[in-house]
Amino acid sequence: MLARFSLLLICLAFTTQATAEEVILFPDYKKGDSHVYEATVEINQTLSLNGMNIETAVSTMDERQLDVTKKSETSTSFELKTNRMQFNMTLPGGVTASFSSENPDREPEIPQLKPLFELLKVVSNLTASMELNNSGEIDELSINAEGLDSLPEEMKSFISDERLKDQMNQEFKRIPTDAVKKGDTWERSEVFDAGQGQYFSYTTTYKYEGQIEQDGKTYEKVTATYKDPKFDIEAGSAIPLGIKSSDLDMSKSSATFLSEPGRKGLTKSNGTMNFKGDLVFLGPGGNEIPGELDLTVTSKLNRKAK
Repeated sequence: MLARFSLLLICLAFTTQATAEEVILFPDYKKGDSHVYEATVEINQTLSLNGMNIETAVSTMDERQLDVTKKSETSTSFELKTNRMQFNMTLPGGVTASFSSENPDREPEIPQLKPLFELLKVVSNLTASMELNNSGEIDELSINAEGLDSLPEEMKSFISDERLKDQMNQEFKRIPTDAVKKGDTWERSEVFDAGQGQYFSYTTTYKYEGQIEQDGKTYEKVTATYKDPKFDIEAGSAIPLGIKSSDLDMSKSSATFLSEPGRKGLTKSNGTMNFKGDLVFLGPGGNEIPGELDLTVTSKLNRKAK
């Protein structure tokens, strides 16, 4: 579950000029490179079912390190690892719970959250090895995390090799492998994995805005906007509901990515994704349950100085 937040944007690197008018957005990874990022994510959700509001909030902070372990003519190998992590949750009724990698064995405030805290303990000590081909696609990925095999069954799928590979492939595929010039745009079909078989799909339009000056430094700037959101619950989900229809809007969603010229990698980013609108759920007996959703995901990422 947290892998998607932790790993959210870590591989975006929009940098350097290919000609006087064009830039290559795909990063120039070299063996021995090490990129350390601090990422924060805040999620605030209000779900109304039959006129009753259910409010939840989650905030995470994690430090992730991406090391280039091998480089050949056809592929690049990486190791991704979690250095530290903080997780905070507010449930309906104002009940709160917190997890920190500095004290991973701490019992949750609510006994029912123990399986989640076991998952967080595993994620906070996670490493993953992956191989990226020259087309910007991951050919192989494997996770190594102490305690993964002993997780409760309902939690194991949250950090499976396949799930993480899909998430990382989405990140890498956002980056064009061809050179682009200022004003160029490109679209990607993407997914936000909300956990427990819940998915938001949408179309992202990226745009290269050219170079800008900020805080006395020069950056390459790329922006993102979002459209055509849809919500679905996959078959076999632990959630005892299906989804008949969704009518959502993402017009208040956008993101900005800044990187130093020279293909040195992403320096910082910030973005907001807001899914708002009407949903019609299907209950266990097929009865329709009308709902309204207002879900906002706010993310910030900064590369730490070496």
